[in-house]
Amino acid sequence: MKCARCNADNNTSRKYCTSCGAPMGVICDRCGVVNDFEDKYCGVCGFALIQSPKPEVGSAAPQGVPDSLDLGQYTERDIEELMALRKKMKKEEDSTESLRQDDINKLFG
Repeated sequence: MKCARCNADNNTSRKYCTSCGAPMGVICDRCGVVNDFEDKYCGVCGFALIQSPKPEVGSAAPQGVPDSLDLGQYTERDIEELMALRKKMKKEEDSTESLRQDDINKLFG
């Protein structure tokens, strides 16, 4: 499959171009299948597709993405939010009690 932006050859199973990161089509939010840019509904699950503009040949980044932002990179704020979530999940994990088989037997025995 040829990339609409950089004309690179990609495997048909790819969702994004391996050379420039442009979407290879409209990705279904429900099942993740790549559909053609002209499709209005997913060809696999029938979910209505949100149309994104087809990437222009030679453009540096998809529309709406700043040139300075590399796709796949996290900003400092993203990292801070992820670390805070990780700490919260760790606290919840540590606070849970595990049941022993004896406890389960007492409940149902």
